[in-house]
Amino acid sequence: AHAQTLPEERRLLFIKRHWQTVRRAAEYLQASLNGSGLHRTAYDLWETFRGSFTYSNAAIYAAMRAAAAFARAMGRPPLADEWSAVARRVKQACFNILWNGQRFARGLNERGEVDMTVDSSILGTVDPFEMLSLMDGNELRMVESIVRSVEQTLSAPIDGGRGIRRFEWDSYVGGPPATVNTLWFVRVLLRLAKQYALTHDRARARALRERATPYLLTCLQRTTPSGLLPELMAGPHGKPYWAAPHGWASASLVFSVLLLDELGQLLQESPRELGVPLHNCTS
Repeated sequence: AHAQTLPEERRLLFIKRHWQTVRRAAEYLQASLNGSGLHRTAYDLWETFRGSFTYSNAAIYAAMRAAAAFARAMGRPPLADEWSAVARRVKQACFNILWNGQRFARGLNERGEVDMTVDSSILGTVDPFEMLSLMDGNELRMVESIVRSVEQTLSAPIDGGRGIRRFEWDSYVGGPPATVNTLWFVRVLLRLAKQYALTHDRARARALRERATPYLLTCLQRTTPSGLLPELMAGPHGKPYWAAPHGWASASLVFSVLLLDELGQLLQESPRELGVPLHNCTS
């Protein structure tokens, strides 16, 4: 992504400088896959469970696509084709093994059994890894179904608002809604809204934005005194938040605000009309 922002000459120098690192990483990831096309047993992103997870397989999909782009830029088309094929294989394995018709499973457990626990990390198939394309009609419907499942199961009340918990039966510091996961959910809703705005379905775009806004406002009510965000919206012994300041959550807020701004421009609306105090978001 960074390379694409550089002028052509600097971009080629950047790609050549990092080529060996990318190549070794891609070879390692390719070797980490088993016969099914999913990665071998590892820890999940919550550092809690072991298995092969939708989130981490989506990350491998995105990594192999990026590595293929590096290989193509290096004049290695056969290798680029090979790594692109690996990415497609991982995606197809996720579809074949982990999709239940409504959402992705969390993944496979250590015994290789499908774990159908609703886990907000399946949002990673959309943001940031884009394993599901919003420009593909079937995959767009899959994303909408994932969003419904996550909201129905993981949305929880907190101080008059609602937030998204990490996963079902989460017991970490009592399992409260998490700022990280709530903003992750907001980003996916706003990505969907942006897609509908681009296809001129403004009513649906606005409806999705209105669905996302209360979650965003809930997060803004949970900032530290300096305006930064925590990982979780509550902690033990009545604490108003847990693990603060949190870089992932704070960065996610910035991305959410940028998406809101892009959406407002597509809908030709000013920030004041959005009903979100953007000056607080960017402080």
